[in-house]
Amino acid sequence: MSMKSLRSRIPHLVTAVLLLLGLMTAATSQAQATPQRITGNATICSNSPVPAGWVITSSYSTGSCTGTSYLYTISDASTLTNATVCSYSPVPAGWVITSGYNSGICANTTFVYTITKLTTQANVTVCSYSPVPKGWVITSGYNLGICTGTTFVYTLANTANLTNVTVCSYSPVPTGWVITSAYNLGICTATTFVYTLANTANLTNVTVCSYSPVPTGWVITSAYNLGICTATTFVYTLANTANLTNVTVCSYSPVPTGWVITSGYNLGICSATTFVYTLANTANLTNVTVCSYSPVPTGWVITSAYSTGGCTSAGYMYTLAKLTTQTNAAVCSFSPIPTGWVISGSYNTGSCADSGFGYYIRKV
Repeated sequence: MSMKSLRSRIPHLVTAVLLLLGLMTAATSQAQATPQRITGNATICSNSPVPAGWVITSSYSTGSCTGTSYLYTISDASTLTNATVCSYSPVPAGWVITSGYNSGICANTTFVYTITKLTTQANVTVCSYSPVPKGWVITSGYNLGICTGTTFVYTLANTANLTNVTVCSYSPVPTGWVITSAYNLGICTATTFVYTLANTANLTNVTVCSYSPVPTGWVITSAYNLGICTATTFVYTLANTANLTNVTVCSYSPVPTGWVITSGYNLGICSATTFVYTLANTANLTNVTVCSYSPVPTGWVITSAYSTGGCTSAGYMYTLAKLTTQTNAAVCSFSPIPTGWVISGSYNTGSCADSGFGYYIRKV
């Protein structure tokens, strides 16, 4: 090859080498920027946090961890359906403890648990110290010697496809469910009470025991004596506010998010109180007058306050305004200041009851 030919090829060779180096650098950078997630099993010091979804399957003494003398063997439970774990292992969400027994595989304890992942099961028997997964209830409790540390086991039921279910009085009540009756029945160890639960998903009104949870968006519209609930003589009538704009409720009713109290007066429809409130949904409002004990919805401010007889047990009413396209507003000094707004000044006013002054606020 002549010198002239060689000189003509050198620029091409340099370009090729530079491109190759660039590709190698990019690949190395990508590998460094995206660390690979560890799966399967790992060994950690006992003072290390256990990653979410992992369990401790054994532990033993070591001199390799400053601050502790133990190592844990941990396993990723995402690929498992059953596992044997140390009694101090975290139990992942959706898993239950189905048995407990003595074993020498875990330092500092003689107990291990068998845990099971809930997938398609409708019912399962668990140790009484097992977590109860979201949406599951305890339908019975009895003595059975399969769980070290307790003689009690529970039968759990999945409420996913149920509308009603009878549960032990110590069962969790799933979100959106209510207690419609309570009575004595000997199916639950450590209590004689059972509850009948109902799913409110397709209901607009329901009668519940006074100690029932009130689902989000529901209100108490009346209360009276009825002997269907052990340990109380009171029942409540609940209403779903999903399709309402106004509703009259007992004074101890929860007030749903976005609703306000527009009046309060005496009416004998609620046991244990003579007060009722009128509630209004602010979803389609920009201004509203409320009792001074009303919640103030997010994004609303108090623009004035005055004396009134329209709200039982309160001497004042507030005028509320919704902040939408405004960038400035004048509010009473006791008004909430919405997120993203600041006080830019103050002024004297006779429009805010006894306060005597207000704030200028602006959006930032």
